Amino acid sequence: MNNLFEFSDYRTFIKSSADPSRSGTKRSGELKKIAESARVFPSYLSQILNGRRDLTLDQAIQIADHFGFGDLERKYFLTLVQISRAATSRLKDELNSELKELKLQHLKLSSRLPNQKEISIEDAAEFYSSWLYIAIRLCTAIPQLQTIETLSKKFALSDRKIRKILKFLTRTKLCIESESSKYSYGPSHMHLSADHPLITKHHSNWRSFAMQKHSILEQSKELAYSGVFALSKSDAQKIRKMLPVWIDSVREISDPSQSETLYCFNIDWLEV
Repeated sequence: MNNLFEFSDYRTFIKSSADPSRSGTKRSGELKKIAESARVFPSYLSQILNGRRDLTLDQAIQIADHFGFGDLERKYFLTLVQISRAATSRLKDELNSELKELKLQHLKLSSRLPNQKEISIEDAAEFYSSWLYIAIRLCTAIPQLQTIETLSKKFALSDRKIRKILKFLTRTKLCIESESSKYSYGPSHMHLSADHPLITKHHSNWRSFAMQKHSILEQSKELAYSGVFALSKSDAQKIRKMLPVWIDSVREISDPSQSETLYCFNIDWLEV
């Protein structure tokens, strides 16, 4: 599918996504599916695409669901429709400002996570309901842990539980299932900003996991540390500024590293 954020007109995006390189019958079939998702007749969709009518916002959100848009894409698509429907230049200017902000958000995210597609907030709620979803997804990047049987053994869980999580991960394209029933890392992603409503759940999941591990740490491979310091406010800020730089240096090692094992990394710097 085309990158929605490269388009400034929703009609052009829909027509382009129907793949004009295909034969007439196949392209008509794609447009028919889009019309069905919007609950309109194909002839009515043709009038919309030819500029004689506009999508309503209700129709637009159905089409957004058809394309499987994430939150940011859905907002962008609906804003494109609102711009087309706007009757005054003042409203169009306001909506175009919102469009630019959404595009900037996308560029900021895609620069960190290239060639990936954001999952919806509804799916994200399930994804962050347990640390197992992230752990199992990451494990599929390890060749020895790409089947239900090997994952079941690693996490000491039933095949049924592993299969349920993998079904969700494949549906959302967070994982891909091959014809040989092996699972690999998929193209979707879920990025949590510092003010995201699920960020607290994400942190608590992994801190809970870490607490469970403390009693069985392997000292030669693992480390747990908690420290409380009395220091000046200026020095506290110096340390705060150092931590993101250090985290980046860790990622510079971990991101290109060959997937062989899974580690959990938690770090806190909090005023008491």
